[in-house]
Amino acid sequence: MWKSFLIDDPNFTLQLRMTLTMIRILVLYLSFLGWTGIHAQDMVEEKLIGIAQHLENGDFSATDEFDYIYIPNQGDVTIPIELNATKRFNIWGVCDENCVDIDFRLANAAGEIVEVDQLNDAMPLIAVNAPATGTYQLSITMYNCKTDSCRVGVGTFAAPAITDYANPTLGLEGDNAEAVVNNQLNFLANEMQNQGWNPLQESSFFNLAASGEESVSLDLTAGTAIKLWGVCDKNCADMDLVLLDAERNLVVEDVLIDAQPTLEITAPDTGTYILIARMYQCVEEPCRVGLSYWTR
Repeated sequence: MWKSFLIDDPNFTLQLRMTLTMIRILVLYLSFLGWTGIHAQDMVEEKLIGIAQHLENGDFSATDEFDYIYIPNQGDVTIPIELNATKRFNIWGVCDENCVDIDFRLANAAGEIVEVDQLNDAMPLIAVNAPATGTYQLSITMYNCKTDSCRVGVGTFAAPAITDYANPTLGLEGDNAEAVVNNQLNFLANEMQNQGWNPLQESSFFNLAASGEESVSLDLTAGTAIKLWGVCDKNCADMDLVLLDAERNLVVEDVLIDAQPTLEITAPDTGTYILIARMYQCVEEPCRVGLSYWTR
């Protein structure tokens, strides 16, 4: 439902794509540098400051002071968020080094769900055009903290509605599509290797037009942890990844509105799987796509 709500606005989805890709790469890179000896609060604060500094390039600014909360493992906390219908918003969550998975759920005053981020990660993002001005409720769920509680930071950033689609200010470094894709994969490779992941097979590269798709075969062993990444060039606004088993049954998918889909699973059976990359929106066709495959 949210894909159909947002995909009609290419201005918003491209800005979201640029923001999502660059901020995730930025925070992955900060994590790669290491946080040894830094207090949990300092760590979380530094991550949000880094996000804020980067979002300034895309005309986003913090709407208020950041929120900091200790959330127990398996616990929930709800905080109010003020949103304005004339602006677009990024609500980012970050966490300390003991945090494995936190989720966001944004609801309006009537308790109706507006948007969610339920990815298995510690950096949730709600990117939304508020349907109406008012106070919303952001529910934060700590699904996996390696200690009794984890320190969480939440930053809400707003930007004016995009009226001029040409030449968006927030982009990826480099104009060459191949270089943009390679730069992203290189950053991800550093982080994955730092976390103990090893390449499953060589990365794949291809061009996709809007509504196009490409399939790749993966030979997986039952019980093996697998992580799959997709990245795209500047003109890509929304790309999905879908993993099927040998009988073409759905195993897992990432259908969020972004251009850096990620799948993480433990292979249920030994056999040949089919990974499908689907291009939902490419502003200037074709879009350059890169896929990387990791195991541990």
